[in-house]
Amino acid sequence: MNKIFRAALSVCLPFLPAAASAVTYDLAALGGALVVSSTGGEEIVLVQSDPGTATTNSVTVQSGAAATLRLSGVNISNRTHAAVSVEPGAELTLRLDGTNFLSGGAGCAGLAVPCDAVLRIAAGEAAGGLLVATGGIGGAGI
Repeated sequence: MNKIFRAALSVCLPFLPAAASAVTYDLAALGGALVVSSTGGEEIVLVQSDPGTATTNSVTVQSGAAATLRLSGVNISNRTHAAVSVEPGAELTLRLDGTNFLSGGAGCAGLAVPCDAVLRIAAGEAAGGLLVATGGIGGAGI
């Protein structure tokens, strides 16, 4: 079953449209939480100058927002929250470039998505993007 899911996912990925424009944030410079409340169609690109060292940033897509977030070689390990959270009623298209790590704190997912939110995962600009999502003790990966 896992192989079937992977095959179906890889067939669907190329057909997701690209965002209209992009704004880039370096996680080291950001230094904290990024809250996305817009539905403007702008792609948010997260990069990290040293992905070998995990940051403690977090990203939250607020209820009612529809966001495109491209992870480009990031490593987020938040000890108290999910690394990336999608609130109820929000939509997130997650694009992956390179290898990306999302780790949540105790009882938290690495990528938290409630059942009344939408998550789409797609390839980024380069093929072969990878997401490694792990939860803290008692938390799910996704």
